[in-house]
Amino acid sequence: MSATLSVVSSHRHNQSLPAEPLTLGWPSAPSTPEAEPVDMARLRDVADDDPAGMRDLVDMYLAESVELMDSLRCAMRTGLPREVERVAHKLGGSSATCGMNGIVAPLRELERSGKAGQWPENEQLLQEATRQHERICAYLAAHVLKN
Repeated sequence: MSATLSVVSSHRHNQSLPAEPLTLGWPSAPSTPEAEPVDMARLRDVADDDPAGMRDLVDMYLAESVELMDSLRCAMRTGLPREVERVAHKLGGSSATCGMNGIVAPLRELERSGKAGQWPENEQLLQEATRQHERICAYLAAHVLKN
């Protein structure tokens, strides 16, 4: 049974009631938590399950990804769709290879938008890519670089 009933009209008194949902006080279902931004199994696999190699790979990824995110912001600010496409492709590919899954979808969309020269949604996509990049950096700091 639904926790919300929609009351449309009252036939008994021939008067209209607002068609707003009537909540009966049951708690709503919990929202689904966001997936981890890093696929650790993939990262371990790429690093041949070597902890030192994984730290080196993460160091390289972080250095390159920070630089590429800066380049992406610059390309967006200056209105260079081909540069947006190029940078999003490069960062999306390295992210997918290393298991940094959280950022891949917005980067692929930015790549497509840059290729098509479309800009209306790019700012939102850049914001999402930035948010995901920050999540990845924090996750890697807590789970890989802490040792």
